[in-house]
Amino acid sequence: MNNILTDEHKACIKGTPFGWLLTVDRELQMRMMPVKKLCFRFIEKDCGFKIGSEVVSFTLLDVCVGLGLRICGQKVDIEKETSDGNLRSLFGSNRVNITMLYDELLKHVNDSVVVDFCKLYILLGLCEFFLPNTKDIVHSGLFSVVDNNLGDLCKYNWGAVVYQYLVRSLCEGVASAQKVSAPSDVYIVGCTYLLQVNSILSSKVLFYIVRNSF
Repeated sequence: MNNILTDEHKACIKGTPFGWLLTVDRELQMRMMPVKKLCFRFIEKDCGFKIGSEVVSFTLLDVCVGLGLRICGQKVDIEKETSDGNLRSLFGSNRVNITMLYDELLKHVNDSVVVDFCKLYILLGLCEFFLPNTKDIVHSGLFSVVDNNLGDLCKYNWGAVVYQYLVRSLCEGVASAQKVSAPSDVYIVGCTYLLQVNSILSSKVLFYIVRNSF
């Protein structure tokens, strides 16, 4: 999607907390081995990962450092039901998914109203990268937040949203893995890429994996 953005689009998006998305010029490659190891080593009570004899903490500050999202400001309720607004009206009464967002973006890429296109782009970025889920459904509460003035996006605590969403999924994944009849695969939703962006966390888990491979 970044390849079709105009200079006007980019300038508009750079003024939001999600300007980092513009630097993604190819499909993100996930190193699944360390991510899978981390998921099974998450210790809920310590909110960290058991790596060898240590527990490496995973905090809200990691989101700030890794993704550049602020960790203070107004709360965002991503599950809040939204039925009105310009963005929501584009999709009628249907439940919105990622494919519908892509289709709508392609329809409006050449529109003269740059801001409206950028709102769709940011909504897509939130649902594809920061807050993805297994069903590719767009979180209803994001419509009303993104539909406001784009400059107002800076006043929200996006770091907390991303962090809590991922940690909740990790906790659920650990609980599922501990069941006797648990499947071999455990699905984690949220910004799992963040687990790799955190250089300290990634280097420690990789060191542990390599050391125990011999």
